[in-house]
Order: sequence, then C-alpha cells, then structure tokens
Amino acid sequence: MHEYSVVQSFLELCEGYVKENQCTKVMSAKIKAGLFSGIELSLFQRALETFREGSVLENAEIEYVIQALKIYCLDCEIESENQTLICPLCQGQNVKAIDGEEFVLLSLEME
Repeated sequence: MHEYSVVQSFLELCEGYVKENQCTKVMSAKIKAGLFSGIELSLFQRALETFREGSVLENAEIEYVIQALKIYCLDCEIESENQTLICPLCQGQNVKAIDGEEFVLLSLEME
C-alpha cells in the first residue's frame, strides 16, 4: 500500500513549509486528488488520520478537490471528461490526459 509513503511525504512537505515560514502548525490544507492519480483516496485519508497525530497537521482541516480525468483527442481536437483514455466522439485512443492524474497540494493555511 503506497498510500503510507505518500502520507509520509505529504507530512514532510507540510512540515517543511511550516518551518520555512516560521509557523507552528497547519490550520487547513487543500489537496487536488485526480481520479487517475493512482492514489486510493480512502486509504490515503485513513493513513493520514493515523499518522498526523503529533504532527503539524494534527488539528488541520483537510479539503479534497476531486478531479475527473480530462483528455484531449489529438484527432478530433476536443477536450472531454472521461472515465477512460478513449475519445467519446471518435472512440480513438490518440488522446492525452490533461488533468486528473495528479495528487497535488493546492494550498496550506498556517499559523
């Protein structure tokens, strides 16, 4: 379960920002979670609840922005939200993902 290592990296990232900005804790964090990021969000949330005790995130409010997969068809030249890497118009696979594959820290509110 790689979500544990992602949580550990997330905690280290937040601790670095807190230290860099001479703060003591995180009040809130916003995370963009792409549905095709490879991170099982429920497992990440469960692991975060376990490991954030005693950390700068202990009492932080965590907000998740769920991002669907957005693709661009190189043949049809259209953008669409989709559940697969197949164009809904031409059914072709000559597409590229333009959003929904990331798991990104969007913002931190620190004190």
